[in-house]
Amino acid sequence: MATIDTTKLLATSTPEDRAAECKAIMDKLSEADLVKIDATLASLKAVIADKSKQAANGRAGALGFLCALHAKFGHAAESVLVPLLPDALEALADKLKPVSFEADKFLQSLISKLSEHGVKSVMPMLLAEYESKWQTNLGRAQLIGMIAKAFPAQTGRCINDIIPVLSTLMWDVKPQVKEEATAAMQTCAATCKNKDIKDTIPEIIQCILEPEKVAETVHKLAGVVFVQDIEGSALAIMCPLLKRGMDEPTTSIKRNVRRGPAQESMLCPKWHECRSMRGVRHVHVGARHAHISCRPRCRCGLSARCPTSLARLLLPAPLL
Repeated sequence: MATIDTTKLLATSTPEDRAAECKAIMDKLSEADLVKIDATLASLKAVIADKSKQAANGRAGALGFLCALHAKFGHAAESVLVPLLPDALEALADKLKPVSFEADKFLQSLISKLSEHGVKSVMPMLLAEYESKWQTNLGRAQLIGMIAKAFPAQTGRCINDIIPVLSTLMWDVKPQVKEEATAAMQTCAATCKNKDIKDTIPEIIQCILEPEKVAETVHKLAGVVFVQDIEGSALAIMCPLLKRGMDEPTTSIKRNVRRGPAQESMLCPKWHECRSMRGVRHVHVGARHAHISCRPRCRCGLSARCPTSLARLLLPAPLL
C-alpha cells in the first residue's frame, strides 16, 4: 500500500472537517493495511514535530488521524500507535487549543483501551522526562493513574520506577499537576496488596507532601509487625519515607530506618523484588553505615546487618 493521501486532512481547520476527512480515509482502510502504514505515520510524525503557527492545522489533523485509526482498529493498531505517544504528550502543551485538544483526545482513547500487554511498553514513555511543560506533566500523571486503575497487577510490576516520578510531580508548582500526581500516587499505592503496611500507606504518601511528618511516620512504621511476604511494590512505596528518614538528625529515627530495610528484605522471598532498595537508596544507607556504627545508641542487631542485606540486592535477577 502506498502512503495514504492526507493532504486534505492536514488542511482542515475545524473539528467537523477533520472528523469528516478522517472518516473518509478510515472507510478505505482495512486491518491488513496496518502492516504497511509506517510511511504514513512517519510523515505525520514529522508534521506533529513542526511547531510553527502555520502548521497548527496540520498538527491537529495528524493527531485526529491517529485517534481515528485507534477508534477503528483498537488493539490491532496499538503496536503502530504506541511509538507516537511521546509526540502526543508534547502536543498537550501546544499553544494552539485545537492541537492540544486532539492530542488529549488521542491519548485518552489509546490509554483507555490499552491492552494489558501494552502497559510495559507505554509506562517508560509516561515516566520519561520531557520539556517540563505543566500540561505534559498533567497528562502524564492522569494517564499513569488510568493505567494503575485499569491494570493494577501490571502497574505493581512497574511501581519501582513509578514512585520516584510521581513523587517529583507531587512537588510541581502547578496545583493541577500536584493534585493529579497525588491522586495517581494513591491509585498506584493501592496496587500494593501487603496487609501489614496497608493502613500506613496514606501517611507514607502524605509525608511526601509534608516532610515534617517523616519522624512520626517512621516511628509508626517501625511498630508494624511484618508477617506477610513482601513484594517489590511494598518496598517501593516505603523507599521515599526511608530515604527522608535517613536525613533526620534524631538517632532513634535513623535506627528505625536502618532496621526497616534489613527486616523487610529478609521477608522478601525473591531478592530481585527488592530492586527498589538499590541505586541512590542503597548508596544512601551504605554511606551512613560508618557514621551510625560508631554511635552505640544507634546500633542494633538488625541495623548492623542492614548493609550486608542490601549488598545482596546487587545479585542479578533470575531469568524467567
